[in-house]
Amino acid sequence: MRGHSEHAGGTLCAGRGKQRIAALDSAALDQAATRYLAELHALAPDKSRIVDKMPGNELHLGLVALMLPGAKIIHCVRDPRDIGFSIWTFRFHGEHAYAHDLADLGWTITQRAKLVEYWRTVIPNQILILALQDWVNDFDGTLARVLKHLDLPPDPACARFYENDREVRTVSRAQVRQPVHAQGLGRWRPYANELAPLIAELERGGILPTQLTPP
Repeated sequence: MRGHSEHAGGTLCAGRGKQRIAALDSAALDQAATRYLAELHALAPDKSRIVDKMPGNELHLGLVALMLPGAKIIHCVRDPRDIGFSIWTFRFHGEHAYAHDLADLGWTITQRAKLVEYWRTVIPNQILILALQDWVNDFDGTLARVLKHLDLPPDPACARFYENDREVRTVSRAQVRQPVHAQGLGRWRPYANELAPLIAELERGGILPTQLTPP
């Protein structure tokens, strides 16, 4: 999606790019959507659905809603202290400069969470919020919610996702080979002192646990 925001009028991270994209008419948006879908189809001609799970997709949800009003959106959440801790344990490169300073990391997590809440109020696409503890506490019920959101029928393979031998290139490659478990909940606690700058920013932003599971 990011590459197509640039084709449509400029990167969404630049002020002028935002203005150009906001000025596009329906014909230009339809043209961009057609090109985007054609390129996706070329990647997997035999597939009817494609999942885009790139970090930072929340930055583009406004454009997604304009180009792809039928897109199904799922936002996965957990305790932001666990998110920060998990990011901090990996060495990210490229456009992830926020990942190398705990205070910046806390600020970024806060702003991204607030941005998603904003999109939920203004775009027509329904955003399904899924918390990690939902999967841990009620896997079958949560899976049913996901499939309903995606208009998909039940499939036993969904519950055995960890048996899929497809190639995984993300930092979650080890986790996707395992069934859902609770090890990712509360990982930050033994390191609370070391994570103090991160936690301070999350507290300042008001996004600690009471906001994790919207009604």
